[in-house]
Order: sequence, then structure tokens, then C-alpha cells
Amino acid sequence: MPRIHALTHEAIFRASPTATLVLDLDLCILDANPAYLRMTGRELEELVGTYLFEAFPGNPDDPDGDGSDNIRASMQRALDTGQADGMWVQRYDIPTSRPSEPFEERYWSPVNTPVLDADGRPIGILHTVEDVTPFRDDLVKALGFYRAAAASGEEPSVELDRRFADHAAATLSNTRLFSDLVTEVEQLREALTSRATIEQAKGILMLRTRCTAQEAFELLSRRSQERNVKLRDVAAELVAIAARVETPNGREAAHH
Repeated sequence: MPRIHALTHEAIFRASPTATLVLDLDLCILDANPAYLRMTGRELEELVGTYLFEAFPGNPDDPDGDGSDNIRASMQRALDTGQADGMWVQRYDIPTSRPSEPFEERYWSPVNTPVLDADGRPIGILHTVEDVTPFRDDLVKALGFYRAAAASGEEPSVELDRRFADHAAATLSNTRLFSDLVTEVEQLREALTSRATIEQAKGILMLRTRCTAQEAFELLSRRSQERNVKLRDVAAELVAIAARVETPNGREAAHH
């Protein structure tokens, strides 16, 4: 019979290949397993008792760095909800011992899990990370493009789609990380495509009825509600109809 009783939480924590940090509610480091220490190149003695963001300060040469704010917010969500909070890929550079290169550019896929007592009250946080830096050239840059496009309203790039698809076929196809990355890109692309289609439909309505952009959107919304069809699908239908009735010189041959 297996000697299950010989296994302890401590032994499992030390043996786990998942890089894990244990924090108290003030985000001070209580423990780190060997996988985490190997991944970050640190010693346990220098981390224990240190505030997380003092042990791993932000890179002053990355003015757009928001990793610490994002991680802090994720940890607070985990504590507030009592549930694990998974994050999208974060850039968070780590300190090095090299004077010529004090910080090393790194990308992570973190999950923050609250540790609860017997009454369900949070008493700490497990911070687990996967280092995805080797995949940053394709995956992270692709995500960066889509995120920037989502913020600015630009349409997705066909070339970027192709590059991302090629990379998807070649690597990480069965990992949680890759699944999360693909899901985010698909959601961002769907949002961008939907927004572009809705804007086209609004423009068509504005041209035909001489209404404002807000009135055009309200008209689309009413059609969506009346037909119980998604707004983006109503917009896509209108754009398709408009495309079919246009003559080669771009002028409408009929009105609907």
C-alpha cells in the first residue's frame, strides 16, 4: 500500500514544478519553492520577509510598465472574491546582478490564489507564474498589436493574423497558456471586427436617413432588440445588403 501519509504539504510544495510564491495579506513574502527561485535567480533567504514589490521593483527604464499595478489589482480581486484570479501575459522585468544590465526583460503568465482559513477568510496568497519570455516575439507582440488596435479602433492586420496562426500551429498548442493567449486574441479580434462593422452600418444609416451617429446606433439597437439578434449581426446584414446594391462606381443602385 502506498505510504500516502508520508507526503506532506511542505514536500509537495518543494517538489512542485510550478513556480510558486507564498505571500501574507500585506504582500510580504513568506516562502518560495525551488521552481520559483530557479526561475527568478534568487535565494530564499533574500526574499523571505520582504515586501513583494521591494524584492521585485519595477524597471525604471520601462516608463509604460504597469506590471506591479496589474498584479496588485489581481491579488486584491482574489482576496475580495475568494477565488483564483488568472491574468493575461504581463511584462515584468526582474533585477539582475549585472551592472551593465540591471533589469532583464521578462514576460509572465500569473495566477493569484487566495489561501483561506477554515471559516473561509483569506489568510494569504499563492502567486504562481509561468515564464513565457521565450514566446514573446510572436505571442506577446501579437497581443500587443491587438490590444493597441482595440484601444485605438484600428482594424486587425491580415499579415499579423497569418503570423499568429503560423506560430499557433507550431508551438504550445496544448498548454493552458497558449489556450489563454489564443482566447484573448480571438476575443480582441472579434471585438474589433464587430466594432468596425457597426461603424460601417452606422455610416450607411447616417447617409441614407441623414441622422446623427447616436441616432444611427439607436436604430441598430432597436432592430437588434426587435429581432432578438446580436447587434453586430444586424450591422453585418446591413453592410452586406449595401455591398450588394452598390454599382461598380460606388453609387447605390437601389435603396432599402
